[in-house]
Formats: sequence, structure tokens, C-alpha cells
Amino acid sequence: MKLEYACIGLLTNAINAFPTCSLCIATEQYKIIIYWGSLILLLANVLVSCYNKKKWYIYMRVIGIDPGLRNLGWGVVDVVGSKITHVGNGVCKSSTGTLAERLLELHEQLTDVMRTHQPTTSAVEKTFVNKDGAGTLKLGQARGICLLVPAQAGLDVAEYAPNTIKKVVVGVGHADKKQVEHMVRMQLPGVSFVGPDAVDALAIAMCHAHHAQFSGKLNAAVARAQGAA
Repeated sequence: MKLEYACIGLLTNAINAFPTCSLCIATEQYKIIIYWGSLILLLANVLVSCYNKKKWYIYMRVIGIDPGLRNLGWGVVDVVGSKITHVGNGVCKSSTGTLAERLLELHEQLTDVMRTHQPTTSAVEKTFVNKDGAGTLKLGQARGICLLVPAQAGLDVAEYAPNTIKKVVVGVGHADKKQVEHMVRMQLPGVSFVGPDAVDALAIAMCHAHHAQFSGKLNAAVARAQGAA
């Protein structure tokens, strides 16, 4: 890379040594062509160098969704390489109408979030069956909205169990909500959270980012191994 800079410097100095009188218009045009040609050559060398050193980074905009019939949390992060940046978070709320009306409200609000932030991939937390069968059924219906809206936007939808999310974010599969919030705050410093459901949604997004990065590295390793074979 230093050699290219040196060559361009010598070439520029040599061109500047030409006279610049009114009879040298052709020479001036030639200088402009050489100058811009040199810059294009330098840019091409930089791009090739980055490719050879495999410095291309994965870019994703991830939306994590925490299912809930009353409060549906969402969180969006940008992922560039190993760096995660907060984009937005919030909670979709339903009223006290019929179940169908509440599901429609959640669908419309989450669709607006998707339209506003334009994520490239999504993740939803899996639900578990508890002793309240009716409550579990309603939660499952709300979760259907969480799966439907990203699918309508053409996104892949990953699903993660609560223990998996906690394991990735905190390091312990049975961490409590305070520990999850503490780790999310540490990884996204200075961010204001709309509520606990939004924190959970950001944790889901961060979990998906981790798994997607690992999957990308694994696929790249497999491709290199197949190419060497």
C-alpha cells in the first residue's frame, strides 16, 4: 500500500513540473486524467487489499420481538461485525376490546414498526406452557402476530427459547430479569428503555445477532475447507 502512495506522489510531482501557460491546455487536461486515474487505481487497490484480508463485515438490522397480548415488546439493533448499535425500542399495547380487536391492534402497530425501521432479519422468543391454559393460549395467539408480521415483510424469523437468550446475553441460562436488563444496559450504554418488555426484545435481538454471526463464520469456514479440498 505504501508503494502505491509513493508512486502516485512521484507521478503528481512530475506532472506539476510541466509548464501551465496558455499553450499547454492539452497538458492540463492530461494532468487531470492522470490524477483521477491514479485515485481510481488507489481505491481499487484498497478494495482488493480489504477483500484479501477478509475485512468485509456482516451487516444486519435485527428486530427482536417479545410476545405479549397486553404488552408486545420490540427492539431494533444494527450489527456491523462484532459491534451492536441500538436503533430503537418500544412496546405495542392492546386495548380491552375483543381478542380479535386486540390482535388487530398489535398487528397494525408492529407493522408500523417494521415499516419505520426496515429490519433485515427478525427473532421471536418461544413461549412455554404454564398452569394457566387459557393464558397460554392467548399468548400463543399474540405470538402468531409476532411471527406473521415479519413474514409479511419478507424476513426470516428465528425463534429462541428464553434460556437460550439468557445464556447468550448474561452467560447463565436461568438468569433473572434484572440480570438480563443489566447486561443489555452494559452492551447498549446510554440507551433509554421504554419498559421491561422492550429490554427483553433487545435481548432477543442481541441473541439473534450472536447466532447469525457464528453461523456466518461457520459457513465461511466450511466454504474455505471445500475450496481447499
